[in-house]
Amino acid sequence: MADPLVLSTWRFGLTANAAPQAALDRGGTALDAVEAGCCAVEADPSVDSVGLGGIPDASGRVSLDGCVMLSPARCGAVCYVREHLHVVSIARRVMEQTEHVMLAGDGADTFAREQGFEPIDLLTEEARKQYDERRTRRTHDTIGVLAIDADGLLAGACSTSGKDLKLPGRVGDSPIIGHGLYVDPDVGAAVATGNGELITGLCATFLAVELMRGGAEPVDALREVLDRAVRAYDLADKEQIGLIALRPDGRWAGAALRPDFVTAKDAELVKPEHVVFPA
Repeated sequence: MADPLVLSTWRFGLTANAAPQAALDRGGTALDAVEAGCCAVEADPSVDSVGLGGIPDASGRVSLDGCVMLSPARCGAVCYVREHLHVVSIARRVMEQTEHVMLAGDGADTFAREQGFEPIDLLTEEARKQYDERRTRRTHDTIGVLAIDADGLLAGACSTSGKDLKLPGRVGDSPIIGHGLYVDPDVGAAVATGNGELITGLCATFLAVELMRGGAEPVDALREVLDRAVRAYDLADKEQIGLIALRPDGRWAGAALRPDFVTAKDAELVKPEHVVFPA
């Protein structure tokens, strides 16, 4: 059985890792860990692509997406949430308290209120300024967290505010099971970040887990996913896909189209094991 482990996407994954590692050290579950990790980043206003501080869509409003997953039979998601912050926690309630997998828009916000979540104004003053200035940004920095707990249980979670200045109603890969996140407790887990439209077209995380089911090592599974992206798309110079894959035995890998992606493992940042375009 693998030792407890937490892996998170991007540099702010260090923030994500602190809370869940403490939970795992106290004997908490992998689900508790990934939820805590995403909540920590959702509440950080300095992160402009997740939760509080996320850049608005083209209408000037912030909308959030998120999901959690333990297995094909146990997963939950919400998308286009505009009145509540901790979308991963709401997604967990969808999984645990309903027969559904995903709730969207006003229905998701209504469900959150009924579950006791407090509404919040998601648009910070800094994000409002950035919207007014209409800066061009690369906001592909979804927070994705994978964890193994002391009982060997795998869990994953994913949270984002999506692309800045997106069309109202746009939903990317992050809350969609098999796109931004997939977990099979017998095989492994994968989480994705980057251009959501590219990831969605590949069903990227489902593909990564299925490749591991066929015997591929994590890095080889991710390499194949990225190779398919190169074959399927006419990629622009800065378009990015970053992936983490984790097996139940604790073996894992990170990979990306471009080298700016990093994985936070405990309190360190690890460069991707495979990069398609290293320069």
